[in-house]
Amino acid sequence: MGAASSFHTNLVQKSFATPDSSKSPDKCQLDTVDLGGGISVTKTTFQPGWKWSECIKPSVGTETCGNYHVGVCISGKLAVSFPDGTEFEVGPGDGFVIPPGHDGWVVGDDPAVMYEIKAEPIAPGTVWVKKSFEAADSSKNFEKCALATLDLGAGISVTRATYQPGWKWSECIKPVAETDLCGKCHVGVCGSGVVHVVSGETEVDIKADDGYVIPPNHDGWVVGEEACVTFDFEVFEVPAIEAAEPPAAGEGESGVVATEGETPAADQSTPAEEAAPASSDVTSSPEEAKVDVNEPKADESKEGEPKIEESKEGEVKTEESKEGEAKTEESKEGEVKAEESKEGEAKTEESKPEEAAAVTSEETVAADEPAAAPATSEG
Repeated sequence: MGAASSFHTNLVQKSFATPDSSKSPDKCQLDTVDLGGGISVTKTTFQPGWKWSECIKPSVGTETCGNYHVGVCISGKLAVSFPDGTEFEVGPGDGFVIPPGHDGWVVGDDPAVMYEIKAEPIAPGTVWVKKSFEAADSSKNFEKCALATLDLGAGISVTRATYQPGWKWSECIKPVAETDLCGKCHVGVCGSGVVHVVSGETEVDIKADDGYVIPPNHDGWVVGEEACVTFDFEVFEVPAIEAAEPPAAGEGESGVVATEGETPAADQSTPAEEAAPASSDVTSSPEEAKVDVNEPKADESKEGEPKIEESKEGEVKTEESKEGEAKTEESKEGEVKAEESKEGEAKTEESKPEEAAAVTSEETVAADEPAAAPATSEG
């Protein structure tokens, strides 16, 4: 049963014939079995002529029913209405969610029988839902077994399992599951027939009108020649029901019930849907708007990446330029040394005539005089 029943390790079986609590208002019988861990199931039987505003309202003193109902209809029909004008019926094979603030009455001459679950994760909301197992959200067929599941929104679902005579988990499901025992935890009620369950050293027959908890690692099989029908509830720890989205067209009926002082919200049962179709567009949420605003920045970042690469290439070129400048400096230093070398050679050449002059001063004087004469005439 998801988060709400993950703690269950013991097999629990309780009969509505011996309930933990009972109430008998006018034309109505409520029997409740406590399955432990904050989970209970109530079987409610409404007699023909029952109406909440006539049979219950005088004793509770409120204008509408303040209870929150999640369950399945086994037989009969019940009409439900809200102050905003919303009205619908639930009948045999329907799963439902009925929020507080409603009236209800039996339709026809047959009693209306319901199984309702209460669990700690279920928080009252304003969304009503009605779906039929004949148009289930999902279905699976195994050997001698058929499963139909209704998604009631906000983490709540109910599965109707129909086991044919001769069905046994270890023979019909084990070859497919490839495990020795069933690894699921089942929390629900038996609508008809008998199934024998073995869990560890405990064995019980779960019969019609029994509430049960079957922990993981069990085997089970149908007893007798009658098909066994069970209803398993899945409840997960999620926000209140009003956070759920209504099912798409063709998947059942649902709507939002307006509370006091509010304008009725759009749903399939009121004309307000035509008045404000844009308000139901779930693609215009603030979170998505923020995503749209930020997307161009991601593109700008991508455009900036080539610039970063160009910058890196420029840094490489700069490094190469610096290396070239260093080589140029070295070249200049070499040229300076070469000039100094030439000057040294020139000085060496100049020193040779002086040595010659030291040997014959007269020849040097004679040689100097012709060189001075041209200089004088130029001046």
